[in-house]
Amino acid sequence: MNGERPGADDFRADAVKCAGIVGPFSEMLLDEDVDAFTRRRLEPHVQLLVGLFWSAGEILVDELFEDLTAMNAGNLDAEETMALHGLPEQFQDRYDGRFLHQFLVATVVVTTRVATSWEYPATIAEALAVKLLLDRVEVLIDTYELEFDEGWRDDVEGVLFEDDDHELLYWDPEELTANPRMLDGSVNLDYASWFVPFRSPPRTAPFAVSDTPAQ
Repeated sequence: MNGERPGADDFRADAVKCAGIVGPFSEMLLDEDVDAFTRRRLEPHVQLLVGLFWSAGEILVDELFEDLTAMNAGNLDAEETMALHGLPEQFQDRYDGRFLHQFLVATVVVTTRVATSWEYPATIAEALAVKLLLDRVEVLIDTYELEFDEGWRDDVEGVLFEDDDHELLYWDPEELTANPRMLDGSVNLDYASWFVPFRSPPRTAPFAVSDTPAQ
C-alpha cells in the first residue's frame, strides 16, 4: 500500500488472497433468496470483510514474533505483550517459550486456512488464535472507520467456530464454579489440553499439537 493509509478498496483487493473463507462468508451474507440487485449491493461488503482477514493475519503473526523477540531478550511483560495479552488472563504465568512457539505455529495454521480452505479449529489453542484474529479485524474496522452491521462478529463466529467453548476461558473461575452448568458438554478447557486435538487425525501442523496433556 506504499505507506499510504489504506482504504476499503485496498482491503477488498486482498479478498482474492483469502480463498478459504470467501465461500463460507458469501453463503452467510448472501442468502440464496437475496435478489440480484441486493446481491450486487452486498458483494463489495462481503469482499471487504473477507479482505480484512489478510491484513489481520499479517498483524497477528507479526505481533507474535514481536512477543517472541521480547521473550528471547528477557523483556517479556505479560501485560505489555503485543498478542499474548489477548489470551485468558488467568493463565498469563504459563505463557512461556514453548507455549509461544506452539501458539505461533497454531496461528500460522489458522491464517493458512483463511488463505486456502477453512476448517474448524483443531484445538483450543487454534480457537484462541481465531479469536485473536477476529480482534484484529475489529481493530481494523474501528481504525479505518469501515461500516459494518453491529452483529457482524456474531455472524462470522458462527462460520469460523464449531462451538464457543473457548470463551469460557475468559470467565472468572469463581463465576464458573458458581455456575457449573456452563461447563456441561464443553470440551476439556484445562490449560494442559489446549494443544490436544479434538479429532483424529488432527489435520493441523505437527508442532501445534500434543498427543497427551502436558504435565
